[in-house]
Amino acid sequence: LSQQGRAVSLYPEFQQTRTQDLPTTFFDAGMFYFCDAQTYKNGMSMHADSGVPYILPRHLAHDIDTLEDWDFAEKFYKFLHSESANQKSD
Repeated sequence: LSQQGRAVSLYPEFQQTRTQDLPTTFFDAGMFYFCDAQTYKNGMSMHADSGVPYILPRHLAHDIDTLEDWDFAEKFYKFLHSESANQKSD
């Protein structure tokens, strides 16, 4: 948001571009980081360009930064594990 409370494009050059026409983008879900101890000893970042991603299905990755995010994730988890969500259609 701008200082005036207005929406501001993060990438104004793409304002007229449909999201489905943009390259696929991935975000760090922070769920898994695998590396050897030497990585930490050398002070290397786990976000280095040499990192290999483990791509999670979109419906299983939720960014939790707030209590509201946590509440949503709990509700979604309950839905995924509910009987109605797991019924097989004929």
